[in-house]
Amino acid sequence: QEVAKNIFFLGSQGIQDLHGLRVAFMSGHYPLQALGALETMQSKALIGLHDPTNPVDILLTAQWPTAVCSMLQGSAPPNVRGQPLRQVGTTAASAVAKSLCPRYHFSGNERTFYERAPYINPPSNNKPGTVRHITRFFGLSQVGDPDKKNRWLYAAGVTAVRDMTPDALNSQPPNTTPSPHAPP
Repeated sequence: QEVAKNIFFLGSQGIQDLHGLRVAFMSGHYPLQALGALETMQSKALIGLHDPTNPVDILLTAQWPTAVCSMLQGSAPPNVRGQPLRQVGTTAASAVAKSLCPRYHFSGNERTFYERAPYINPPSNNKPGTVRHITRFFGLSQVGDPDKKNRWLYAAGVTAVRDMTPDALNSQPPNTTPSPHAPP
């Protein structure tokens, strides 16, 4: 729902086409291990809306996925509010990110800025020539954080998947890692 010119209220979860970009979103605060009926119902409902033939450009989640800092290959994960990273985030966001394979994933709630090395998504099938695009994850800080390193706003130049060539979609920067959401 457009509440003002180019300002949209998305709701609690869903997938919308906004200005040519496919945007998936899931709000809410979930426990670290989101195993309850409500948590699994909400993440499964969002996953159920996804059409793999219509890829997601941007995923917005309130919380970080729990596994986002695994498979870093030598890069150090951030220390979030003095907690080891394994104690933040939620498996609900991990399940959604793993299933939707967005090109960009933005999350909040951890009150720190973190730009993860891009990771390669597993192929959706084993056919030769299957596109295996990367996901870029950004953890955003809270609005007005006095620590200037903790950015709460990030400008990203996003090209919609539907407008990209297979070569552009398959390109991988040198620091690309395996997916943190699926074992190798």
